[in-house]
Amino acid sequence: MGSVIEGDWDDIMALVDRIFKTFLSEFERLGITLKIDYRRSKKDRIKGKVASVEEKLTY
Repeated sequence: MGSVIEGDWDDIMALVDRIFKTFLSEFERLGITLKIDYRRSKKDRIKGKVASVEEKLTY
């Protein structure tokens, strides 16, 4: 399981905080694992990844 999120650092961290606080009210225990892959020279990489999958699905 996993989700890919791409964007500004502060926006992403604010989203993670919001998600954490939302689930904290529902559950006694939470486990959160973050994997950060920062690449200064590339932007909007997720768009290319989605396009690649969509291209493969059309065959």
